[in-house]
Amino acid sequence: MRRINARLFALTGLVIVTITVLLGLRPESGSLNKVQSFGKKETWTKTWAAINPQTQTQEPEGTGGKTPEHEHKDENKESAQRYVPGDSSKLEQAVHRKQVTSKAHRQNATLLALVRNSETYGMIKSIKQLEDRFNHKFNYDWVFLNEEPFDEEFINETSMLVSGTARYGNIPKEHWSYPDWIDQDVAKKIRESRVMSRINYGSSESYRHMCRFNSGFFYKHPIMDDYQFYWRVEPDIMYNCDIPEDPFKFMVDNRKQYGFVVSMYEAQKTVETLWETSMKHFNQSGLPPADPRMYEFIAREDNTYNLCHFWSNFEIANLDFYRDEKYERFFNALDWAGGFFYERWGDAPVHTIAVAMLLKAEEVHVFQDISYTHTVAETCPLDDGMRHERRCVCNPHTDFSWKSKNSCTPRFVQLTQKETLKDHDRYVTAFEQEERDEKLRKLQEEEKQQAINEQRQKDRRRKAEQRKAQRQAEREKKAKEKAQAEGKGEQKQEQKQEQKETVKEAENETVQERKNEGEQKEETDESNANSNEDNGDNSNQETANEGTDNGQDSNEDDSGFDEITALDNEDLLQDINF
Repeated sequence: MRRINARLFALTGLVIVTITVLLGLRPESGSLNKVQSFGKKETWTKTWAAINPQTQTQEPEGTGGKTPEHEHKDENKESAQRYVPGDSSKLEQAVHRKQVTSKAHRQNATLLALVRNSETYGMIKSIKQLEDRFNHKFNYDWVFLNEEPFDEEFINETSMLVSGTARYGNIPKEHWSYPDWIDQDVAKKIRESRVMSRINYGSSESYRHMCRFNSGFFYKHPIMDDYQFYWRVEPDIMYNCDIPEDPFKFMVDNRKQYGFVVSMYEAQKTVETLWETSMKHFNQSGLPPADPRMYEFIAREDNTYNLCHFWSNFEIANLDFYRDEKYERFFNALDWAGGFFYERWGDAPVHTIAVAMLLKAEEVHVFQDISYTHTVAETCPLDDGMRHERRCVCNPHTDFSWKSKNSCTPRFVQLTQKETLKDHDRYVTAFEQEERDEKLRKLQEEEKQQAINEQRQKDRRRKAEQRKAQRQAEREKKAKEKAQAEGKGEQKQEQKQEQKETVKEAENETVQERKNEGEQKEETDESNANSNEDNGDNSNQETANEGTDNGQDSNEDDSGFDEITALDNEDLLQDINF
């Protein structure tokens, strides 16, 4: 009985110790913690509700950003999100095996492409590039993943070009759909907002699923269980130089966990709360950066995100880095926060923050000897001898990594003290001189344009003054003409008035003359009458006859006078009018 009690006591103690250890692994919860971290720097963490009050979502306490579903996944790795081997056949659509002809020793690695049927011919261009430049010597496998079944055309075209085994996998719906805690109406409203319409892929729903898958699920696909390293390949990319050495072997021999070619700045609007959400998780988990140099690569002096990220469309990495519990918890915290759908978090900044926080600088490598072209960026080795040996067709004078102001690679190399290629300094000096020349050219253009603008302003002022003077002259001319017109009108009026007065005076004179003649006639008649009375009756008849004749003569004289007067008046009027 004592032995049984002792065994029970020991078993109870073991259970208590086990539970204590498990609980000790959980991060302490808290809505606002100030922690001393990253050397001399401090950072403040906030809750997701404070970061994004629109969703009012909070993490469950004591889970380190994991939902109950995520908690279940940690306890049972073969749960719904990670398929058991018996289910693998449902997710591997096809396998095309080829006889390996390479005698080179191969690492446990694969070339990986997340691709759609609509990208068939863009994908075979990339396959052709990489096979000709590298894989024909090593025959590494190709893994193609798609959220929909691959069609026959895609499988036939791609399997024809690969030198190794081609494997085609279907992505499970759980890895390419909305988790239960995402409000899809809110996510849709954000996607269709004006802000997102101005961002590259900001309105795309499928792009968000792709970023989430590449952040936390690609390494969980059953096909990927067979490999330790992967090399990510995108459609429509170019490799401009031969790759004689095996990058996978380099990663293994030098204990590298993550490798990249291009680094650049992310668009601020796509990751508004990614940094705060990430720092909150690492602070609550008690995980300071593994290397202050790596943290400084992505952080500003005020502990905010400087937006630098490794371009994940080319990356070579150890899958064990993602399979590690630290990364798994980090992704779960981000997934629970919802930023993949409520914003537009990309897998590139997610990978970068994880690498910067969890790896040392010695575990991260930049492949300066690989020339890679994708959309806006092209790298080219800054080593003339290397480019000739590797049959490069790239232009070192346009190398994105060291010439573009949007590149973060110089910052990474400087902070981590990585070695550069042989002719690096010469080309960088030339880039700097080109930059100075360009600034001088722009300054001269600005000065020239300023002089042109000043001359244009002078010309405009001169023309404006001329137009003003012309308008003033026209106004004065019109005023003068108006005054003259008004003066002529007054003169004509005066002339008409004078004419009227002259005619009136002439008429008055005529009337007066007639009046005088009438009076004179009356006097003559009276005189004749008196004379007749004196001469007697005998002379009355003669006198009467003479009087009649005189009267007729008088009338004739009066008529002649009237005609002369009228003619005189008419001549007078003509003289006035003249």
